[in-house]
This record gives sequence, structure tokens and C-alpha cells, in this order.
Amino acid sequence: MHAAQLSAVLARRGHQVRVLTTSLVARTRSLPSSLAGPILCELASEDHQRWFALHCGWKLLRDRHKYSIVQFFHAGLHTLVGMLVAAAFRKRVIVMFAGTGAARRLQQTLLGRFELRLFRRLADRVFILNSAMYEEFLSLGFAGAKLAYLTCGVDPVALAPASPAERAMLRQKWDVPLDDMVVTTICRFVPGKRINTIIDAFAQAHRSESKALLMLGGAGPEYDSLMAQVKRLGLTNVTRFVGPLSKKQVAELLRLTDVYMLVSSSEGIPLALMEAMSVGLPSIVSDIAGTEALVQTDREGYRIEAGDIQGIANALIKMLQDVSLRQRLGANARQRIVQCYTLDIIAAQHEQIYRDVMRSA
Repeated sequence: MHAAQLSAVLARRGHQVRVLTTSLVARTRSLPSSLAGPILCELASEDHQRWFALHCGWKLLRDRHKYSIVQFFHAGLHTLVGMLVAAAFRKRVIVMFAGTGAARRLQQTLLGRFELRLFRRLADRVFILNSAMYEEFLSLGFAGAKLAYLTCGVDPVALAPASPAERAMLRQKWDVPLDDMVVTTICRFVPGKRINTIIDAFAQAHRSESKALLMLGGAGPEYDSLMAQVKRLGLTNVTRFVGPLSKKQVAELLRLTDVYMLVSSSEGIPLALMEAMSVGLPSIVSDIAGTEALVQTDREGYRIEAGDIQGIANALIKMLQDVSLRQRLGANARQRIVQCYTLDIIAAQHEQIYRDVMRSA
């Protein structure tokens, strides 16, 4: 999703952009470039299938006269093959890693260790998302000059706070009572997201705030165990599993929500949290590197130690009981996104990196 959004903004800003991915239709937009030379970024998904790696390599070989920079999203066979082809023709290479621990996990396999050696040697820049990733890459022998902080961005117009009338309409559409206080998380149902912790904390908060309603968006391998947990805790009538959501549905759900929660063990920089903040939601997040740039306690929400069920429950109760607190934190969250994390701001930061690597060519 980030690759698609970034490429669209770069194209609108006057660059030649091509997307290679297994989940999007490849497309090229030829527009006048605003930089010294045309930029064509190959923005690839994390799919590791051999055919996709060969496809990336072939496209980079065939179109070698049409692009200047190749940008890869995540490590994998497609990145390995594509980087070798691009470097052979002296193209600038940028790699973006998904989150904390991603590079260190590459050390566990022979292919991964080979990839890391290539990244250290051939990548002009490695995009990182938080301070923990910076320390991780330094410990793996990467030069600090090659590391650049660059994050995802969101559209603050599409993800604007709902007016009272819009909120009422959305609540009616989603069959949510107007006086319920909605607590939401949207993510993959995997162990690292700690959704079971959210459910346990919500169970405690619900004893104090009976009008609270938990909305869980997403899907994944933990679905059955989470359903069983909800049933065991007697939360069936106040918890809704709303399934995988479209972009439009995500915006709707966030705009009818009161509090957003993300208590993962680890994150790069969470796009779902940024979307919630753009809508003007206060949040309860894990005190991890991936959230430190977005949320500070009593500014945009509350930071709680990962796994601290009682701490999360206490923060949630405090928010649910104080509408003025929610409004203040939510307004700060919205301001944080508008000032630092819009798609245009992030695209401009990419452009500056592109200029830098082209000057060093």
C-alpha cells in the first residue's frame, strides 16, 4: 500500500514512476521530471517467489536506459536479483526495510547473510523507520551515512475527522449505538500484534465502562483463538470482528471510533496508527521504538509497556471516562500527522534523498 501511495504522489509531483508488485497492476506514468534527470522507481512487494524475482531482474535489464533509481521495499529474492542487475548498470539503489529486527533476521540464513553483504556494498541508501532500526543496522556493519530516516505518509484530507452528522451517519451504517464508546484496532491477527492483550485489557475496562464496544479489524492465523478468548471472557456482545477492510471501510471505522489501540511487541512505524491519528483519534500504544516518533504520553495518547495488561486497562478507562481528554489528545494527534507525516511531506523527503544519491553518482 505504501508503495502504491508513494508512487502516485511522486507521479503527481512530476516524476516517471513504475511499480512492480504482485498485488498491484504494474503501470507507468510518464510525466516531466522536476529533478535534474528522470527518476523511475521500481517499488516491489515483499513477495519472494522466484518468478517475481526473475520478472524484476528482466524488467530492470530490459529498461535499463529508462530509469535512474531503483527502490526496493523489503529484502527478498526479488531485491537480491534486482540489486545485482541495477548495480551492474551503475544505477542508484535504495532499500527500505519493514521494521525492527528485519535485518537481523537475515543473519539466520545463508542467503540472508549474502543479502546483507550486498546491501552494505551496493545500496546507496537504506531507509529505516525508527531509532532501534538505526542501532540495529550500525551493529550489522552499515555506515551511518547510508542510513536515512524515512517513513510512510497518509492523506489527511481522505482521513479527516468526522463531523457530528457524519459520525452519526457512520454509526447508523455500522449499527453502532450513538452513545457507545468504540475502541478499535486494525491489524493482522498474528502473535506480535498482541491482540489478546487488547482483549484482556478491554475486559477490565468494560467492568468500569459498560458502554464500551471493541471493534477488531483484520484477519489472520490467531482469529480462532481470539474468538475463543472473547467468548471465555464473556465479551461476545461487546466485541465485533469486522474482518478484512477496504481502504474506504478503514476510514469509516476510524471516523466512528473513540480510542485507537496498538500494543504490538515491535513495529517499524505503524501506518494504521498514523491513519487513526489523522482522523483525530487518541491512542494507547506500546512503549516501543516504532511508536516513539508518533505518540508521547499525555500528548497524543498513552505509551504503556508492551504486555502490561493492567497499565493498558487503566489508560483505556481514563480515556473512556474523560471526553475532554480524548478531544485534546486526538487534536494533538491530528496536528502531528498534518505537520510531519502527510504523503506530500514524505514524498518531498524522498525527493531530497533521490537528489543526494544522484549527486553522488
